[in-house]
Amino acid sequence: MAGVAEVMAGGKLALARKELEALQKTRTGKNRRFRDETHGLAQSFDRMVQALCELVGNVQRSGIQVTSSSTTISAGARQLEAAVAEQAASLTEVSATTRQISATGQELAVTMEGVAGMANDTSRLAAECQLGLRQMEDKMRLLMESTEGISGKLDTISQRTGGISGIVTTITKIADQTNLLSLNAAIEAEKAGEYGVGFSVVAREVRRLADQTAVATLGIDRMVRESNAAVSAGVMEMDQFVDRVRQSIGEAGRLNQTMETIITHVQELGPRFNQALEGMQSQSAGAGQISQALQQLNDAAAGSRGALGEFNEATRHLADAVQRLRRGVANFETE
Repeated sequence: MAGVAEVMAGGKLALARKELEALQKTRTGKNRRFRDETHGLAQSFDRMVQALCELVGNVQRSGIQVTSSSTTISAGARQLEAAVAEQAASLTEVSATTRQISATGQELAVTMEGVAGMANDTSRLAAECQLGLRQMEDKMRLLMESTEGISGKLDTISQRTGGISGIVTTITKIADQTNLLSLNAAIEAEKAGEYGVGFSVVAREVRRLADQTAVATLGIDRMVRESNAAVSAGVMEMDQFVDRVRQSIGEAGRLNQTMETIITHVQELGPRFNQALEGMQSQSAGAGQISQALQQLNDAAAGSRGALGEFNEATRHLADAVQRLRRGVANFETE
């Protein structure tokens, strides 16, 4: 039994079991060398050796499995740590890009707000310009109506001047006839001698008045012709001015329609600019929220990297412990 114990102490469990089996067979043969107590002790030793064999076998198998698992876990942890590091770098880049997008969105929102303000100012100025065009068009219409009235009055003056010219012509004819009659009266007075002296004086005065009337009539006729020519030229110029005013009114009307179209388009741009501004503000706010979420995710990734470092350290400790355990049970021979 002492030899078996020594073999067991040396870790050679398989050899110890063989020696115990040999001792037991010796007990049951023709030469029995042991007592019953010794036989019982041998059986106890045998059960203990068997249990130790099973325990050592389980420990060895478990050590192999734990070593393999720790190696796999360590490799996976290293890959995960590398992936987390790469993800952290990507998150940093994405976070920087998101912050830049947010800043650009804010700048663009400010620009869009300024453009919307300018569009509103343009619409207001265009409305004021349209109002001025309408007022100018109304004044030009009044001017055209006044000019047409003046042209009509000048035409009336021209017609009346023509009537005056006819009257002057009639007066001229009467003066010529009066002059002729006075000449005949003077001739008859000469024939009458001393009895026709008074009548001759009257005839001379009538002739003188007829001459003065003819001279005055000629002056009036000249003045009437000059006035008629001036009035005709004025009527022609007023007609031309009315045509130009009418054309200007038409151009002002077309310009007014163009301004109405411009105002309509500018007014339609206002809500679109406001919608774009709201969209840019919403995008900028969303980019800010994404940047914050990415920062939180980056912080979480940094925490995960720390936890993975600790996990790798624990895995290394476990592998070291398993190696020590395997070295400890390597001295036992179970087969």
